[in-house]
Amino acid sequence: ITKLLGWSGTSLIYRAEHDNGDGFVIKLLAEHTAADVEAKKRFEREMHIMSELNHPNLIQIYDHGTYRDCPFYVMEYLAGKDLRWLVHEGQVPGATILAVAKGLAEVLKYVHDNAVVHRDIKTANAMWTRDKKAKIMDFGLAKVVEEVRNHTTVVSGTPYYMSPEQT
Repeated sequence: ITKLLGWSGTSLIYRAEHDNGDGFVIKLLAEHTAADVEAKKRFEREMHIMSELNHPNLIQIYDHGTYRDCPFYVMEYLAGKDLRWLVHEGQVPGATILAVAKGLAEVLKYVHDNAVVHRDIKTANAMWTRDKKAKIMDFGLAKVVEEVRNHTTVVSGTPYYMSPEQT
C-alpha cells in the first residue's frame, strides 16, 4: 500500500503496487463499520455485483478477501479524474461531453441488461481516464432488479442526484 486515496462513510480506499510494478486500488470496509452487520452486507453485495460484471466502461475487480474481519476488494487503478471536473472546468469540448455521455449510456445499458440498478450515478462515481474513457466505479448502493421489485430495499442515494420520485 503506497497511500490513502480517500474514504467514504464506511470504507477506506488505498493506492497500492504489486511487486511487478502494476498499480491497483484496494477498497476496505473500515473497522468501525465492520461490526455493523447491514453495512458489511451492503459492502459484500457491492463487491459481488462488481465482480460479476465485465464491461470496458466499468472498473475491473481483480480479487477480494478479508483483513481483520473487514472485507476488501482489489480493483484496477484508473489514471485520470472523476467527472466532477466537467462541472467546474468551464468550457469542455462538445466531443468530450459526447464521449462521456456515450460511455456512461453504454455501461448503464449493460448493467441494466444484467438486472442491476446502480442507484447513485453522479460525477464523483465515474472517472474520465487518461485514455479518454468514461468508467463507473462505485456500486455501493446498487441493487439487483429482483430486490427492487420485491421492495426489499430502502430509498438511498445522494440527494442532489436522486430521481424526483425517490425524494
